[in-house]
Order: sequence, then structure tokens, then C-alpha cells
Amino acid sequence: QMSSFYLRKYDVFSWTENSRGLFELSNDCDFYLDTDFGKRYVIHCKRGLVWDGASVPKPFRWYLPNIDENNLPYTAAGLLHDCCYGAELLSKELSDDLFRGVLRDAHIPRRKASFAHLCVSFGAKSHYGKEHDRFGIRFYCSMDEIE
Repeated sequence: QMSSFYLRKYDVFSWTENSRGLFELSNDCDFYLDTDFGKRYVIHCKRGLVWDGASVPKPFRWYLPNIDENNLPYTAAGLLHDCCYGAELLSKELSDDLFRGVLRDAHIPRRKASFAHLCVSFGAKSHYGKEHDRFGIRFYCSMDEIE
């Protein structure tokens, strides 16, 4: 399965981990995405945004980490997916597709990216939408279509 989204470029970003195991963005940053369907987007993330990484359950973190400090695109995949879910920037299906595409851009092998995509497709469906935005992500991110 191929994704429709590609991470074209991104601002360097950093984060801190809090005592609850959540991550807080330390600086404002933008992520530029290309699509197979001829559109380009930029997702703006503001300092202070809190997310839970790639939401990988602890028993599977040997296979896929929650955060990878040495692979910013991998970490961006979880951040962007949470933004898309919490702020409803894209439909659930497109948000999941974006997650898989950014994982592939992070050089995650197809099998692992497909496993992660399958997990969010089925396991995260009850977390989509502003009414399920536990961390107030919708106040810290936005998306614009660009030329």
C-alpha cells in the first residue's frame, strides 16, 4: 500500500518530555507536505503543543519506538498524525495515510510502516476529532494549502 503524502521539508524542531510521558514542542515549526493528488500543504505547529509520540503501546516499542531523537521525520509522523486527529485538519482516513507516508519518508521499512498504519487505522478511531482532543492540540496547530 502506498501513501498519498510525502514530507517535502520541515523546520528543525525539539521537545521536552514531561513526567506523564508526554512530549511538549519547544519551538514553533512548519511541515511541508506534497500529495499524489496535486496539492501541497503546510502544517504549522506552535511551541507548547503536547502530544504522546507515535502512540506505540509499550509492548511493541521494541519494534517501533514512540519517539526517535535521531530520526526527526519519524517523530514528526506521530506529531502530525496527532495534529490531524486533534484539530481535524484532514479526514481520519487521510490523517492515517499521512502518518504512513511520513513514516516511509523517515525510511521506516514498508512492513513496519504498514503495521503502524494498521494499528492507527483500527486502534485510534475513537481518538479522532476535536471532542477527543485531550491535550488541546487544536489550539496549537493549523494547516494551509500552498501553491
